[in-house]
Amino acid sequence: MTRVHRRCGLELLETGGADVPPWQDTVDAQLQGSMTYFDAYPKDLRDKWVWSSIDPRCQQHSLVKLFWDMEQTMPKWFKELVAHHLYAISTVGVK
Repeated sequence: MTRVHRRCGLELLETGGADVPPWQDTVDAQLQGSMTYFDAYPKDLRDKWVWSSIDPRCQQHSLVKLFWDMEQTMPKWFKELVAHHLYAISTVGVK
């Protein structure tokens, strides 16, 4: 990603990674009739988890808070190695 940004004449501001294991996915989405993450679990267990990261109940869940705190203290090199989502932020250089 950084090479492409630079080749395009962009000035790299920051790189990193987010959604780092053991972070759990907070969306229980179904794609074209496929199973969702928790379909194999008993209904009472499935119904206990709030499956939307934009839902305030999910954001306030103790497990989510614990993993968020863990992710914030991980070294950058580790996050970039194992993160589910990598990013590069650039700007158009002023000449």
